[in-house]
Amino acid sequence: MEEKFRKEDLVVLKYASNRCYTQVITAEEAEQQTENLIIDTVNGTWTFDRETFSIGERGIRWHGSRKKRYGIIGVYDRTNIRHLDLMVIDGKEATEADRSLVDY
Repeated sequence: MEEKFRKEDLVVLKYASNRCYTQVITAEEAEQQTENLIIDTVNGTWTFDRETFSIGERGIRWHGSRKKRYGIIGVYDRTNIRHLDLMVIDGKEATEADRSLVDY
């Protein structure tokens, strides 16, 4: 089967050690550092914590009304400008406060 994506073109957006920040690493580094991450370049998907998403799609998970702030946020093709735009948006949304205006 032909790959939809080349592994060397993929980057991973993840929470940094301080969950108020994100960082970008290569797909290879992410797979080495994260035991429950699977990147499928043939089907164009990535799986983290048993949830599967398309490459280029964020995977921010929710626990009740709050975001789970750990692990992988998304996998993106660095050669695709649309993916890079989405990665910037997803990184911003991943670090925003969970509180609504009512909470202030």
